[in-house]
Amino acid sequence: MYDNLLVEPLRRNEILEGARSKVYRTANIEMLQAYWNVGREIVEEEQKGKDRAGYGSFIIKNLSDKLTQTLGKGFTQSNLRYMRLFYQTFEKRHALRDELSWTHYRLLIKVDTENVREFYIAELSLETGAQGSLKGKSTACITKGF
Repeated sequence: MYDNLLVEPLRRNEILEGARSKVYRTANIEMLQAYWNVGREIVEEEQKGKDRAGYGSFIIKNLSDKLTQTLGKGFTQSNLRYMRLFYQTFEKRHALRDELSWTHYRLLIKVDTENVREFYIAELSLETGAQGSLKGKSTACITKGF
């Protein structure tokens, strides 16, 4: 009887932790897709497919002001530039890895060589699958290079 009292809370913890993990993964996937889509909108709609708009950073500043007014934090000029680079670096949205976070992708954007980037993506995917965080050695390697 007393054994059940100890086992039941452990099962409830597993259930709740599992649910939290699923919520985090779902939110992460949706936010990655949203950031990719914002980057696509900047490049395809605002810049007409060019690497940069002819009128400089006005688009980014204007968009940052509008999005911050309507949606709140998270849409700084710097973050919008990362979203644009995110789209430009990973043009195939279906190739994004669900297990990687926005922080991972912000680091990966800085890797110029596609083969090296693919290597780090594979390594980070393995590490986050095992650890669920950015504490892996691949992340340290990427950040030391920059």
